[in-house]
Formats: sequence, structure tokens, C-alpha cells
Amino acid sequence: NKLPYLALSQTQRERLANVSSLLKGKKNSPVKLTVSDIDGSKRETTLTRNSALGKGNKFLWSTRIDSPLVEVKKVDKGIFRFNLRSFASDKTAILFEEEMAKLDLKEIKGIILDVRYNTGGNSSVGDRIISHLIEKPIKTGRIFKAREYRPLYRLRGIEQDWYEVESSLTPSVDEHYLGPVVVLISRYTGSAAEDFLVPLKYSKRAVLLGETTSGGTGNGLNTILPGGGMLRVCINTDEYVGCGVSPDTEVHQTRDDIYRGYDRVLTKAIEVIKESEN
Repeated sequence: NKLPYLALSQTQRERLANVSSLLKGKKNSPVKLTVSDIDGSKRETTLTRNSALGKGNKFLWSTRIDSPLVEVKKVDKGIFRFNLRSFASDKTAILFEEEMAKLDLKEIKGIILDVRYNTGGNSSVGDRIISHLIEKPIKTGRIFKAREYRPLYRLRGIEQDWYEVESSLTPSVDEHYLGPVVVLISRYTGSAAEDFLVPLKYSKRAVLLGETTSGGTGNGLNTILPGGGMLRVCINTDEYVGCGVSPDTEVHQTRDDIYRGYDRVLTKAIEVIKESEN
């Protein structure tokens, strides 16, 4: 059992990451697996490490196949789901604004923001999206803290002073949507996507549904090692690093759900929005 010896601090993500890493190996080499079918029966199968599917097309994560940065779908009367795939580019926020402009805000009963497979990017992208969902400033939960270095203090042995600044988000100058918001999260949600969740959760602007997030950090200190590779050190353990952002209501997809193509988390989000109308 190699799993205990693979380094990953977040328990909610480690099983997925570790299991997938066990499939890595020399190109075109075979790997034997024991799999469990939907009826519970087990069987052995052999795969070839070539990143190809049975028909020869390249294997990709299903969430990455022809998946736009922002995808909007009406999932119920007056309820819209925004799938936000990544915060790596400002284009995500721009596309969100363009899609919102197409909707009549007065007719919207609820918005669902899906970041279940959003592994992060830049916090400013998520901040820009949030600015369209608030009418007054809210705290981001991100605190910048640094030491005020004064050579004279060091010379005289005087303790160094520290200063800190807590950032906040202000509403956009454009029209705002102030109705119900539900955010879908999972163990894949990480880094800047978790930064996105903190102000929404603690200002109670949105309801979070799904699984505890990955607990990754977008504020790492990177050092290139002389023999090759990179050392990455987390320099901030506030809010979610190492533990993740927990949902307000925990909802898990089951194997049967995946087999049937049923999205249990999305269904629950629609229920939450409808209940808020009463």
C-alpha cells in the first residue's frame, strides 16, 4: 500500500490525487486494475498507459472536454446555473458580465455558481464576479501581514513592529443581482476558487453546497531546487489552507448518480432556491 507515503496534506483530496498518481508509469506499459461494476461485481482489467481511449481519441478529464470558461444554462424557471471553470484569466469575469447582461435581473429567481471543478487562478477574477452580487462592501477574509523592518530597532534590540491590512470587496458600478445565490463546491475546488468562497460564506451572501474544498493555497512561496524540481511552501494558513472551506449543506454524488447522469448537488441547489421563495 503506497498511499501513506505519498505527500498531500488535505485528506479530502488526497485519495483522488493519490489513486490517479498510482496509474502513472512508463509510456505504453500495462497496468492491471480490479474494478467494481455498477451491480457490485468485481473484475480485473488491463489498461495501457498511452492516454488514449478505446477509439484512439486522447483521454481528457470530462470537465475539460469542450468546456467553455463560463457556461450558462437555465435549469428551472427563473433559475440559472453558471459553470465557472477557471479563474486563471480575466476572461472568466468578462464572460460572466456579458452573460449577466443578457438576463433580466428582475426575472431571475436564483443563480447557481458551479465551481466544483475550478482549481483556481487569480483571486481578482472571483472578486470581480462577487462585486456584481453585493450592494455594500464585504470583507474578503484575506489579511496581509508584514513586518516593519527598522534597522535602528534591530541595532538596539527593540522588538519589530508588524502591520496588517484586511482587504474588502466593493460593489461594481453596474447593476447588481441581489437575489438568492447558491455555490456548488467539491474536493476539486482549490486555491483562488476557495478565495472566492470565503467572502460569500462569511457574509452569508451565498449558500454553499457539496463537499469540503481541497484546502490548497494560492499564496505559496516557490524555490527552484539546484538539482531540479521546485520546493513550494505555504506561507499563509488562514481560513482554509490545509482544511478547506466546508459547505453549509454537505451533498455527495454517489457512484449510481454518476452512472445515471444524475446531478444530486445541482438538484439540491434548485430545491434550496425554491425554498427561499417561501
